[in-house]
Amino acid sequence: MKTAKYILSGLVIILALTFCSLSLIKAKAQTVNNMRPDCYYTPVKVNLGDTLESIAKEYNTSVLYSDTAYINDLKRINTLYTDIIHPGCYITVMIFE
Repeated sequence: MKTAKYILSGLVIILALTFCSLSLIKAKAQTVNNMRPDCYYTPVKVNLGDTLESIAKEYNTSVLYSDTAYINDLKRINTLYTDIIHPGCYITVMIFE
């Protein structure tokens, strides 16, 4: 009887992990599908002294899109959890048409 409980517990854990994994995959797919259609994406090398704010001011040419929204999207598409960027690294920026 104990063995059956362990097997059942293991199956519940496996199902829970599978469900969580599928949810993460779906969320990632939605992020990719929600990319802005009115712009294109290009990599830019981060220079010494660059910040997300300075990059937003340089590349955000849309009058309908605030710098704050641009920075939030930069963080989302580059998987950044903070505003810290490092010289020599590349980040993907949005160029509006």
